Parts: sequence; structure tokens; C-alpha cells
Amino acid sequence: MQFHFYCGDCDQYLGEKQSFKESSVNCEGCSVCRVDNLADGNFFVTFSVREQLEELLKRPDVKTVSRLDRIDGRIADILDGALYKNVFEDLDPVCENALSITFNTDGVAVWSGPRGSMWPILYVINELVPQIRFKPESTLLCALFYG
Repeated sequence: MQFHFYCGDCDQYLGEKQSFKESSVNCEGCSVCRVDNLADGNFFVTFSVREQLEELLKRPDVKTVSRLDRIDGRIADILDGALYKNVFEDLDPVCENALSITFNTDGVAVWSGPRGSMWPILYVINELVPQIRFKPESTLLCALFYG
């Protein structure tokens, strides 16, 4: 998990930290913003996509579907869509096992007030069978935006 900070006044990126317990963050762009605690500042948190994917794909219940087994002319899943097919038909055969991701976000009010919302950025792997793909434990968290 990485904390990334930006200035709420001038929107300048202030850098990243391993945890918020590290020293405070100052904005060199406008010299106005100083972040001393999470309630003071604008930040987002990122999570390791690689680690989450590795853990997900190790699960014994997780099965993937093949792009090659689709029925032409039938739209039953995202894998059957024209855009999806166009992206993958141009890939090198070496990338036969490539995965695609669908991202989603929606704000959640955490505290009352103008700066009291959290925006999770979630993703699912399109090539998982639908019965597994849409289970809560198969929905992964890429980042959280606070602002």
C-alpha cells in the first residue's frame, strides 16, 4: 500500500509514502498546503495489482474462460463484444493467456462535509467465468481516492 499526496490548493503532486506515519508533507508549489494528518489533506492510496492478481489466480475455485471457445454471433458476455474481439485479435499469439480488466468507481460519503468522500477504484478480470468474476472476493481494489 502506498499513500500519494497532492496539494488541495494548487493540485501539485507531493509524492508518495509507505505509510502516513512518516513525516508531514509540504507543498513547494504554493507553500500553502501542509498535510499533517489524513483529515487535512488530499490523498489517494494505491494497492499492488500484481499481488492481488497472484492471490486471486492461486485460488482453487478460480477458473478462466478461453477467448477461443466463444460462439460467433452470440453476445452473452464482455468477451463476445466487438471491441473486446478487436483488441485481442491483434495480439501476438504469445499473449494468448493475456487478461483484461474492467475498472469501476463510485463515491462513498465517509464523513459529513465537502471533503468527506472516498472513491474506491475497483476492478474485475474479464476472463474469469462470470459465476466467479462477480463474487465480492473476486472484485479487487486498485486504489482509494479521498477528497
